[in-house]
Amino acid sequence: MPTGVFIVSLIFYLFFIPNTVYWLDAPEFAAAGFSLGMVHPPGHPLVMLLLRAMDNLPFGSIAFRSNVFSGVFAAMSASILSILTFSVLRCMKTGRTGAEFLAWTAGIGFAFSPALTIQGTGVEVYSLNLFL
Repeated sequence: MPTGVFIVSLIFYLFFIPNTVYWLDAPEFAAAGFSLGMVHPPGHPLVMLLLRAMDNLPFGSIAFRSNVFSGVFAAMSASILSILTFSVLRCMKTGRTGAEFLAWTAGIGFAFSPALTIQGTGVEVYSLNLFL
């Protein structure tokens, strides 16, 4: 179930991820991640290290790979939500089939929400923060 939520969410984000950077801090994060530079305070060192690792992948432009970074962590956050929902529903003595359906619905609904879609399709720190 969480793997399915992750795959569906990631495909959804990859469909909408732009090939270039767009609004707010995205250009700054993409450039700083590629060069291991610092962005405005607080600097986000973990994001820079993970962006640098993502920039070593052999596909797309640097901006696209940086945007994929946010999509991956947004999809993982949605799958964690489905795991947590399933656990809570099982503690409430909900049947396994019903709990799986509701957990799937919660994960996919969260992944397709406008707020997470915006953060999951452009390089920003919020999808990583949500995952952590």
